[in-house]
Amino acid sequence: CFNTLVNSVGGLQYNVTYFLRVYSLDPNAAQSYNLCLQAAGNVAVNDTKLIEEVSIFPNPSTGFLNIDLPEQIVKNGSLCIRNVLGQQIGNSLNLDKSDANLQLDMSNFANGIYFLDFLLNDLSFSKKVIIQR
Repeated sequence: CFNTLVNSVGGLQYNVTYFLRVYSLDPNAAQSYNLCLQAAGNVAVNDTKLIEEVSIFPNPSTGFLNIDLPEQIVKNGSLCIRNVLGQQIGNSLNLDKSDANLQLDMSNFANGIYFLDFLLNDLSFSKKVIIQR
């Protein structure tokens, strides 16, 4: 999965994920927020259509998610689950063309919002899922 940490925003590299910690300017606030961003090139219209064809259901889910990926984008890649803080949850999954339809077991995850980070061939994108019981 994406595990790159950087100290400056200059010289971002293509297709690399960066993690940033943002602090409140309010001296009475003790909160900080972790942000995750990925430097990527322009997304072609065809790629956008393929991303829109990715189906994840049911969403919200009680724990089991069905993921349907267009066969055109599943050659090799990975799937990584992150929480809203950008922290990777569990191990990343390797994907290949046999994974066009898969079921993901998130039944042991706490209720909340998660992001499924896909890296398929040269295409990188995220989908939000909600676990709610």
